Amino acid sequence: MAIAEMVDNAIQAEAETVEISVSETQREQHPLNISISDDGHGMDPTDLGRALSFGGSSRFNDRLSLGRYGMGLPNASLSQARRVDVFSWRDGKAHHCYLDLDEVAEERGQTLPAVVPIDSPPPLQGRDSGTHVELSRCDRLEYKRTSTIASKLGAELGRIFRQYIATGTSIWVNGELVEPLDHLFQSTPTGATQFGETLTYQLSGPSGFGVVEVRFTELPVLLWHRLAEAEKRRLGITGAPLVSVVRAGREVDRGWFLMGRKRRENYDDWWRCEIRFDPTLDELFGITHTKQQISPSPELRVAIEPDLESVARALNQRVRRHFEMAKSSTPLITAERTASRVKGSLPPLPNCTYGTAGAEIRRTAGPLLSDPDGAFQLCLAELSTTALYEFEFYAGTLTLFLNVRHPVLRDLFRPLALSDQLSDRAHATKLVLVLLAAARAEVRCGNDEILRSFRQEWSDVTSTFLNA
Repeated sequence: MAIAEMVDNAIQAEAETVEISVSETQREQHPLNISISDDGHGMDPTDLGRALSFGGSSRFNDRLSLGRYGMGLPNASLSQARRVDVFSWRDGKAHHCYLDLDEVAEERGQTLPAVVPIDSPPPLQGRDSGTHVELSRCDRLEYKRTSTIASKLGAELGRIFRQYIATGTSIWVNGELVEPLDHLFQSTPTGATQFGETLTYQLSGPSGFGVVEVRFTELPVLLWHRLAEAEKRRLGITGAPLVSVVRAGREVDRGWFLMGRKRRENYDDWWRCEIRFDPTLDELFGITHTKQQISPSPELRVAIEPDLESVARALNQRVRRHFEMAKSSTPLITAERTASRVKGSLPPLPNCTYGTAGAEIRRTAGPLLSDPDGAFQLCLAELSTTALYEFEFYAGTLTLFLNVRHPVLRDLFRPLALSDQLSDRAHATKLVLVLLAAARAEVRCGNDEILRSFRQEWSDVTSTFLNA
């Protein structure tokens, strides 16, 4: 968080690049130094002196971006190190100032060292302007290895500044580019999907009107539930904070907030919430001067908690249903293995590619591939059509998408698949094999429009009969 405070300063200075370095020293007692460099607009001597003054700032009460409070650089630096040196340059002129706790203790001085001109700043000399901060005699670092600190910094900064990184700000840690870490898990095609519309609130605080936007996403339970527990934790699926609070594009806190009387449960690991708000609403969110914590006001709770609690409860129930559905995936695996075992005795399939006739498909489980040659893949899916199934045949692999909304899956397959009786689960496997055989026959027969129309008509009539 101390380094994040300095990245705030760089972004506020319109920096395009921020470079962070964690390096070893020859000192046995303080073996590590940290430096932060940026190519922002730099500071003149007056601003540099203010930046190192406790309570001094050129952005006091500025609510336009990340800056507002004047306790950033001194507190952030001296929370980790006993000395901080700041070099800044613009218009061909560079200056230096520092704070040294040991000097203050020895001399009992109450004035800052003078801001002095220097010939050239340490790094980034080739750039027209910028700032370089060096933290030395670091005595409060939790980790002692440069690689560990760099790895932790990359992950944390990637999450905190994900929106700025996504829009062009480059942050480097020990030569490695920091990638944005998507709290909502929407960065991959098989990731989370947004749940409902974005909730928007126009609220009034002591400093004026502002907007709060809230988005929820649900993670793909049926795709990811089979991951090992260690992998789920590594990816941040389980055991991670669910609600991220973002101020002016920068994460300021995360945890379990504004969910009313809803208590967190294990099923809640499988959804995420992001709350964005304008800096004019700082008082409503109870932002601290370190921008590390929120304390929601009663007014904010009254305004948005009922809606958020309602969505959280709905998502919890959806996750429960998805986990129940996940238990029904075992017959799919058995069916894949059965089909794979006898594929050599089946009539050959044509050398061609068949699609799903433009149907929109959202996979909810699978592909549960167990055949090493990739001949069959069976997936539970939500289809945009009312067909019982759709399929793809590509590069010798037949992928069958079973529509979880169809009564055959809902009322026949699912009860059998979830049964405690082995005979029932065997019948579920046989039902899937019947559908796989039908799809394979369509491929063999050419998958023409007549066959597709027949499948749709048969699916609709079957649905009517079963619903009756």
